[in-house]
Amino acid sequence: MFKKFKELEYLILAKYYFLGIVLAVLIYQFVIISLSSHSLRLDAFIEAETNIRLFASLIGGFFGGLVYLLISRNEEQRKLREKIIWKKIKEKGNRYIILVGVLACSLGFFVTGLIKAALDMESRSNFFQSLFSYENNVNYIGRILAAAVFGLFLSIGVIKRLKKMYGK
Repeated sequence: MFKKFKELEYLILAKYYFLGIVLAVLIYQFVIISLSSHSLRLDAFIEAETNIRLFASLIGGFFGGLVYLLISRNEEQRKLREKIIWKKIKEKGNRYIILVGVLACSLGFFVTGLIKAALDMESRSNFFQSLFSYENNVNYIGRILAAAVFGLFLSIGVIKRLKKMYGK
C-alpha cells in the first residue's frame, strides 16, 4: 500500500495536508484565546489545550486521509476525476482553484460552527442574539481563519500533486 501511496504522489499532498492542519489549529487557538482575552496572547501556542487539539486534529487528519485513500481505490474513476480537475486548473489558473478551496473550507467551517452553536443552546429565546454572541463570533472568526489556512495549503498540495502526475 505504501508503494502505491508513493507511486501516486500522495506524499506531496500529505505534506501540505498536515502542514495545513498544524497551522490551522495554531491559528484557531491563537485567535480564540487572543480575542477572548482582548490582547495578543503568544502563549496560546504552548498551552495544553492547543497541544491536545493539535494532537487530536493530526490523528483525525491521518484517519481521514486513510478513508480518502480507501474511497479512491477505484483506479479508473480516480484517474478520470483527477484529469477533469487538472483540466479545470489549467483552464482557470491556480489562483482560482486556491480561492475556491479557501472559500469552500471557510464556508464549511463557518456553517458547522453555526449549527454547533444552535444545537448547544439551552434556550431558544433570543435565538439570533444568542447565536451571534461575542463568544460565538470569536469562535466563528477563528474557524474561518483556520479553514482559510487549511484550504490554502490543501489546494496548493492538490495542484502540486496533479502537476507532478499529469504535467503541463
